[in-house]
Amino acid sequence: MDDKDKAAEEVEWSKEAGDKGEFLDDGRMWPYVVPVDAFGEHIFGEYTDKLKEGVVVEYLMRDYDDLMENNVKCMWLAKIVKIAGYRLLLRWVGADEEGDDRFDFWVNIGSRILHSVG
Repeated sequence: MDDKDKAAEEVEWSKEAGDKGEFLDDGRMWPYVVPVDAFGEHIFGEYTDKLKEGVVVEYLMRDYDDLMENNVKCMWLAKIVKIAGYRLLLRWVGADEEGDDRFDFWVNIGSRILHSVG
């Protein structure tokens, strides 16, 4: 099979499969992500077993490190809105009015800036 045949086959396949790039770019595929705990042995299992939607976590805010003295750390509270794979969608506590998702943000589940409250 030469390059021309491969290219023709790829075009035919993409017509059958559809272009999913547009769904990935705007986030419409997120509802179809398989949860990590669907796999028997998965990385970060000790974290994913404790993290559920609605749980509040501490978020280490590094934006204010220059303003803090004596090694003081600025911690903010955020609520888990959604879990998708190894990513957490967080919303600041206090900015959680119904339908207000302007300040929601994604964080990796293994990030060092996340801590349990307390």
